[in-house]
Amino acid sequence: MKKEYDCVIVGAGPAGITASIYLARTQLSCLVIGKWKLGNLYKAHIVGNYPGFSNDVSGAFLIDEMIKQAKRFGAEFLEEEIIAVDKKGDNFFISTDTKKEFKSKTLILCPGRAYKMSNIKNEKELIGKGVSYCVTCDGFFFKNKKVALLGSKNLAAGEALELLTYTKDITIFTNGRNPEFSEVLMKEIQKNGIKIKKEKVVEFKMGDGGFLEYLVFENGDREKFDGAFIALGTTSALNFATRLGLELSDTNLKVDKNCKTNLDGVWAAGDCIGSNAQAVVSAGDGCSAAISVIKYIKGKNVYLDYE
Repeated sequence: MKKEYDCVIVGAGPAGITASIYLARTQLSCLVIGKWKLGNLYKAHIVGNYPGFSNDVSGAFLIDEMIKQAKRFGAEFLEEEIIAVDKKGDNFFISTDTKKEFKSKTLILCPGRAYKMSNIKNEKELIGKGVSYCVTCDGFFFKNKKVALLGSKNLAAGEALELLTYTKDITIFTNGRNPEFSEVLMKEIQKNGIKIKKEKVVEFKMGDGGFLEYLVFENGDREKFDGAFIALGTTSALNFATRLGLELSDTNLKVDKNCKTNLDGVWAAGDCIGSNAQAVVSAGDGCSAAISVIKYIKGKNVYLDYE
C-alpha cells in the first residue's frame, strides 16, 4: 500500500466504491478507507431495487461485488476508521485509528449516515427479520401486513404515509411523547386512518421462527405485529468536516451540481449530502464526484471513460 494517492475516499459504501471504480479506470491512484461491514447497505438482508439483479440479493453481497469490481481496476481498500483529516498547502493528510498516515491530492467524502436506533430490547437481533429503518427499502415486504412505526416527528409521519402504498394497517407509536407532526401531515394521517398511540414500546418479541411477532409495552401489555419501522432519524458521520471548514446545508454537506464542496480539492457524495438514502442514488453521486475529480486532476473539461 502506497503513502500518496491522487484521491483518498472516505467511506466504503456505494458512493465511495463507485467513485473508486471511475477513478481507477482512468489510471488515477485511489484509496478507499472505511469499515464497509458497518454500513447501512451491508447490513441489509434483502435488496430488491438495485438495477441489474433479477433476484433479490443481500446488501453484503452487493457491497462485496462492488469492491471486487473496484479492485479489478486497481482501487485499494483499507478497512479502518479515519480519525483526522487536515489540509496543508495543496495536499490533504489523513490519519487512521491504527496510526496509518496518507497524503492525497484530493478527497471524496462519503461517510454516509447511520440510522438512529431505538435501543428497544431485541432490536439488533430482529433487524431484517421484521425490524427495519427504511420504508422505501423494505416497505414492499409488508404488503397487506400489520405494521408498527416508531417515532414522534415529521419523519415518522412521512414514513407512515409512504407505507400506505403497501398496507393500510399502520400504527404509529410515539413512545410516550406527543406527536410533533405538521398540520398538513397530521391531516393526512387522520384521513387515511393511521392510528397514533403513545404507549412506550420496551421490547420486540421474537416468535418461534426467529421473526418479530409482538411489541411489548411498558405496562406489560403486548400486541401482535408483522413488522416495525424505526423512524427516529439519522446520525451524521461528518464530525471531521468542520475541521476542514466545509459549508453545511442543515446537517448535510453543501455541494454543487458536480458534488464539489466549498473547499478546493474536496468533493462529497451519498447520504452525507442529503440525497435519498438509496444505494443507486449514492452510486450516482459517487460517479458524479469521481468524474469531477478526474477533470480536476487531469486539467480537462471533457471526461472520456475509454481514454
